[in-house]
Amino acid sequence: MFLIVDYIGVLGPFILTLMTLYYFTFMSHTISFTAVYILGYLANIALNFLLKNVIREPRPVDEKSILPIGRLSIDTYGMPSGHAQSVLYSTMMLILNTSSYYIIAWSIAISCITIYQRYSYRNHTPNQLIAGSMVGMFMAWLTTFTFKKYAYKYNFQA
Repeated sequence: MFLIVDYIGVLGPFILTLMTLYYFTFMSHTISFTAVYILGYLANIALNFLLKNVIREPRPVDEKSILPIGRLSIDTYGMPSGHAQSVLYSTMMLILNTSSYYIIAWSIAISCITIYQRYSYRNHTPNQLIAGSMVGMFMAWLTTFTFKKYAYKYNFQA
């Protein structure tokens, strides 16, 4: 049972990205809003890479791996957590842009599982997870705010 939860944690960013893309594309919004989500997601990933290489805070030395693959050389730093940043970006985008409590509850659950898995496997420190979560939520807010500002200004339908 715990192994399934661990895999959900490792794959949380992918699960939530696919779930969010499906929801925005087919359930609530238009293709244009899906494109906004994707652009924000790519900016979120780029910001994570930039922050990791500026801050250069190492991961815990005793980390465990659930997958039988090693880290890439570009993934040696842990601040901020990319997993936490990605899942909280998707979750916050859903919170800000949907009224489906079911979808929001699922995204929060997957986010919590992901953050717990990253902590329990010692892939990140609590500070790295908190920082990643905060950056991801901020990027979702910024993406939504910017889109809604320009959508209103140019009378564009989401």
